[in-house]
Amino acid sequence: MSYIHGQYAPTIAMMVIAGAALGFLPYNFNPAKIFMGDGGSQLLGFSIAAVSVLGAVKSATIVVVIIPALVLGLPIFDTFMAIVRRVAKRQSIGTADKEHLHHRIMRAGFGQRRAVMILYCISGIMGIVAVLYSRGLVIEYLGLIAVAIMLIYVLLSDTGNRNISLKADKIKKEDDRGGRKKDK
Repeated sequence: MSYIHGQYAPTIAMMVIAGAALGFLPYNFNPAKIFMGDGGSQLLGFSIAAVSVLGAVKSATIVVVIIPALVLGLPIFDTFMAIVRRVAKRQSIGTADKEHLHHRIMRAGFGQRRAVMILYCISGIMGIVAVLYSRGLVIEYLGLIAVAIMLIYVLLSDTGNRNISLKADKIKKEDDRGGRKKDK
């Protein structure tokens, strides 16, 4: 967004941060060889927040708050739901559980890699929403927000009754055993 609005110093800083994160990603993708940990993730979050303030679109204060909130919509949503869930159960908000969005997606039958890719897609949608919002394209960003909300709803609802898997392995096994009839 900084580039779109002609602010090049924050653009370069964000490109450096993105490059560092992308360089780390192959080592952290499933199966992870290393983990970033709290120190790395907090430094990364602080850096993004600091550059976001520097490169903020200079208009109404609400816009400066909403754009980063849209970009970080998925982790904000997951954290908010975890707090609500734990308060409703009268637990400490620091209590661990297996009800985070990625756990629920995996319980729905998606593997760890697919769950990560789904979350990447939703985060990408929210990033595009933030750009559209900064450009004043109301219909477009509301439509994408609706798509992201529908994806999250589908993934959170009825998680116990689905088992999503590719059937190619079963087909190959049947072919190997002669289970499929050959065309004459």
